[in-house]
Amino acid sequence: MTYRRIRKAKFFADEITARINRGHAITSWTLGEGSFASGSDQYDLIDLDPYNTATYDTSGNTTTHVINSWNGGGLASNSGYDFCAVMNHNLPTVGGVILVKSGSSAIDDPGEGNVMAGITAVRNGTVNPATGETLAGALNDFATSFDITDGSAVTVGEIIGIDDEAMRVTNVAGATITVSGRGIQGTSAAAHDPGASVYRYGAVKPSADGDTVITFTQENEDSYYGVMFLPEGAFDGVTDLQVGAILLGRTYTTPVSPDMSISTGYNYGGVSVRETVAGKRHAYASWLTGNVNDGSAIYQPFARGTGLRQYGGRFYADLTYSYMADTDIFPSDMSAPGIPNTNILSDVVLRSIDGAHRPFITLLDSTSTTEGDFIWGRLVNNSLQLNQVSTNTYTASFRIEQEI
Repeated sequence: MTYRRIRKAKFFADEITARINRGHAITSWTLGEGSFASGSDQYDLIDLDPYNTATYDTSGNTTTHVINSWNGGGLASNSGYDFCAVMNHNLPTVGGVILVKSGSSAIDDPGEGNVMAGITAVRNGTVNPATGETLAGALNDFATSFDITDGSAVTVGEIIGIDDEAMRVTNVAGATITVSGRGIQGTSAAAHDPGASVYRYGAVKPSADGDTVITFTQENEDSYYGVMFLPEGAFDGVTDLQVGAILLGRTYTTPVSPDMSISTGYNYGGVSVRETVAGKRHAYASWLTGNVNDGSAIYQPFARGTGLRQYGGRFYADLTYSYMADTDIFPSDMSAPGIPNTNILSDVVLRSIDGAHRPFITLLDSTSTTEGDFIWGRLVNNSLQLNQVSTNTYTASFRIEQEI
């Protein structure tokens, strides 16, 4: 979709911060592998402020695997995560990819846990990116050492794919790589022809610096998650990896499009005009846009233009959804709503945003991949208005306003 046509909206609400805000130990979010540069720590990644970037020391550790680990604390059978967003990153600049995994125990190594199923790069990414290398010769279905055209394209610990088979690399010696087993991650060992492409199994390669949104099949059984940044052979030896925010949670798509009478616009609340006693007007601006083109902060979520290529003000949308079934609004039992659920209160309000407390991602058309259709914003007025219009039928109204 383009032209910001609003249809069935999709919300991406973070659960890490929601659980921490409700008493879950903040120390459940850790750096399982890798190291930060001076001045950064793991909590910079979960403050929901993508301007505040965390810097990893990847220029000094070019083959390290950066693993951010989340311990959901016994969420088995009720976690229901189905998306991950990595905001304000420079992965293409430093030569890195994203890999998301889940498991029944802590994930502190690329080989631990399971690659998420049904991975889709909704925004800014390619799934299963090629390493650029191929098999140097035929490979049978049981050998654990074999040659590829250039072994330096892969690193020890990462999972590679050939055709439909996944393998974990345990050693690299020139063009020869050794794997710990064949047919892992639920795949089957098979024979492969010379020249078969070697790719990074389950990984997502962003096409540009900025924001990447990934969805995957909902996983209900695992309590532990790992959001990994892996080098494409090696990270850049000069520029460090920077990431502004990591979101992990559940999506919700409205069952219907909003009413036709949608009110949208731009709030220029940063501008004030004063008038002198002589009637002369002077304008002052505390802010114009979220994107300052000074060479140090040229980022705004889901809007990479700078200067006059960047709209001023905060975009807002007043959305009303009429004649929604009560099952799309409320859980069956308000005293103990189950997670996951499929309704606005459980998946949007309760899970993550708590009114205007926390920002979230909104996709104005759930089928769109256009960058400008993603909004990093929050509910304003601290309210979600629900009106019953007939038996078991409600109207929901709220305003979303761009955060930066």
